[in-house]
Amino acid sequence: MENRKIKIACVGDSITAGVGVDDPFEDSYPIQLNCLLGSSGFDVNTELGMSGAAIWRCSPLPYVTTTQYIKAISWAADVVVVCLGSNDTVNQVTDTFKEQFIEDYCRLLSDLEKNSPTVKTFICKIPPIFGEENAIFAEVVPEINNLIEEVAKSCDAVLIDLYTPFTSREELFSDGLHPNEQGARLIAETVYNAISVF
Repeated sequence: MENRKIKIACVGDSITAGVGVDDPFEDSYPIQLNCLLGSSGFDVNTELGMSGAAIWRCSPLPYVTTTQYIKAISWAADVVVVCLGSNDTVNQVTDTFKEQFIEDYCRLLSDLEKNSPTVKTFICKIPPIFGEENAIFAEVVPEINNLIEEVAKSCDAVLIDLYTPFTSREELFSDGLHPNEQGARLIAETVYNAISVF
């Protein structure tokens, strides 16, 4: 039987797409993750990030309406790493929002697992948001991360903490919202450490 590479899908928003780094085709976190893993035994799909994408069904751009979503499902990964939620911080976190966010996130994970019944799923707490102009969104980050924790428990996904490593590390962001090259490296290392345990 021929050796098959382990397929890793990095699903996400602009952070996954590499917005904020000088060269997204060289320095995005999925690209850096691929370098850390090495190409001999792994195949990382680095093209599944969509700027502006969110979880909530009523957001301007739910991830499930994007072409990246279709590609992620059809790619049938062995490992899925989802980093979504930053764009959901623009919403008011009502009880209805909380219920729908968890439902929508779990449905996304279920969709991603349809073609890969043995897939290992990881979901990420979102990083902090910095800057006075972004203060209103920064306040919502802990609430979104609490919901992401609930999703991990409900959907049997492994939680990756991308919040704690960035606490008080504003220098790792290019604009307060998007990690720079060094920040993307930290995400890649954090994801690498999490998935290499399994």
